[in-house]
Amino acid sequence: MGIFKGTAPKRRTDVVSHPADAIVLQAMAARGELGREARFVHHLFFRDQETAMDAAERAEAQGWSIDWLDAQPEPFVGWVMRPARNVVIDAEQVADARHFFEQVASATHGKYDGWDVRPPRHSRRRAVDTVTA
Repeated sequence: MGIFKGTAPKRRTDVVSHPADAIVLQAMAARGELGREARFVHHLFFRDQETAMDAAERAEAQGWSIDWLDAQPEPFVGWVMRPARNVVIDAEQVADARHFFEQVASATHGKYDGWDVRPPRHSRRRAVDTVTA
């Protein structure tokens, strides 16, 4: 909260750092998913286990859980990491997360490949359709 009563800083909701983010956020709004908790999942790729583990440690240090970290199946080369967390998603969170994971990928010579939303992890419902940015 700010110095004066009622002056808490407001989160910006008009921040979009990538065109695909705007498309996914619009699709979520059209489906009535904004304002509801979802599993916010990111996709990163690395050349080897060592760099993937380094990236996973960086993500965990920022409060992300690692939903998936493993070698890619044949014939692909490298490792895939999917950090995630349950949140009520807005444009500012998307921009902040994209910026963070692009920095992680750059620092570890990896590749950031966008994000998607799924039902919250504690949900029993299976994710059938995911929208990817």
